Amino acid sequence: MPELRQPCEIRAESIRRLLLAWWRCNRRDFPWRRTRDPYKVAVAELMLRRTRAEVVERVYREFVRRWPDPRALSQARAGAIVATLRPLGLRWRARNIVSIARILRAVPDPGAVFRQPETLAGLPGVGEYVSAAVASFALGRAVPVVDTNTARIASRILGLQGRREWRRSRAVRELLVGIVRGSAARGINLALLDLAALVCLPHAPRCRECPISRHCRTGR
Repeated sequence: MPELRQPCEIRAESIRRLLLAWWRCNRRDFPWRRTRDPYKVAVAELMLRRTRAEVVERVYREFVRRWPDPRALSQARAGAIVATLRPLGLRWRARNIVSIARILRAVPDPGAVFRQPETLAGLPGVGEYVSAAVASFALGRAVPVVDTNTARIASRILGLQGRREWRRSRAVRELLVGIVRGSAARGINLALLDLAALVCLPHAPRCRECPISRHCRTGR
């Protein structure tokens, strides 16, 4: 007799399938999505904090041209890093990357730091989100990338009300863990980010265009 699956498991499978089908036709293309290099993915995610992807793209290209790997970054001058990142604003971001460069200078294998998300998470400005992004987008691990955008989708699926910081919600995290599974986990995370950017907008969500509206309490 086949094993019976719980309703929440069936719903998560349907959400995964619908998300991936939508994403194949609507995915956004950026240079950091064309690489599985943990260092380049981490650099992009550090730049993307509180900054639109379209703004980051030019600066990212210049940054990885000048410092294409962790060892090159470890030898970079602080002033050059700050000047390259200046178009993005947010001075704390440049300070964090300068601090990372100094830390890399002191380790025998700078590249190993980026291949170990647990170690990477401890670097200045990195934390849980960037380390999870590297684990998923570069290393192929089935872990959810939880930020304000993906948490917004999950909170709307669950029908949560108010304007809380939902990325810290246990229910939101459990839902995303349930959705982001299997060999397609990387694509599911990227699909969630693109859905948040194109459809599940913060103030005027386009629920009629949403591929998973049938599973969303807010959309229904």
